[in-house]
Amino acid sequence: TIELVRADVPDVASDTGALGPAKAEGAVLPKSADTRMVVQGSKGRCVVEGVPLQAKLQLRVYHSSMRMQTVDLVTTRLRLEFVFGSDIVFRLWAIEVPGGLAVWASIDDLDMNRLPERSRPFSGQLGLRNGQSLEVSGRVQLPWETFQPGLIEPALAFAKLGRIHASGYHPADVPDRLASFTMKQLQQEEFIEVATLAAPEVGLQVVLPG
Repeated sequence: TIELVRADVPDVASDTGALGPAKAEGAVLPKSADTRMVVQGSKGRCVVEGVPLQAKLQLRVYHSSMRMQTVDLVTTRLRLEFVFGSDIVFRLWAIEVPGGLAVWASIDDLDMNRLPERSRPFSGQLGLRNGQSLEVSGRVQLPWETFQPGLIEPALAFAKLGRIHASGYHPADVPDRLASFTMKQLQQEEFIEVATLAAPEVGLQVVLPG
């Protein structure tokens, strides 16, 4: 979703239909598999071949795998290009094993037929390394804080995770070896174990009558 927040322009349109005048609260571009935003500037400082340049705009971009990102721009050329980084998104699955609960991570769009038997969406809490706690019901979404538009770099998938908690099990630490595991590697492997939560010990005592 692309939202025009502020613009020194009279109209905003896309190749899927006109949006009407750009208002102070912004206009949202219609969703489309291939959508372009076309802006006609009117308050540029100069005009080249009938196109006003130096017009000021502010855009917000967001979707289901991206937290809102904002960019302020000035149209210095006839063609502008911006790169936005999506969030780190994966799913956690729980599989009961002898003596505990195995927690696995997968890519967000993994085919359900590729899951091991008895898999179910993990429900519990993630303890982040910064001390915060995150409630999880299957899907995890975290900001990609190391994203740099000028570099092609892989996002670290589990670097933020410290501990995993689930009701009825002992919490488990995420192995240090996963700190350098990237989203690209997860995409290639599709499914990886991230922790095993041990079941609590239960003591039984038999008392005879009398």
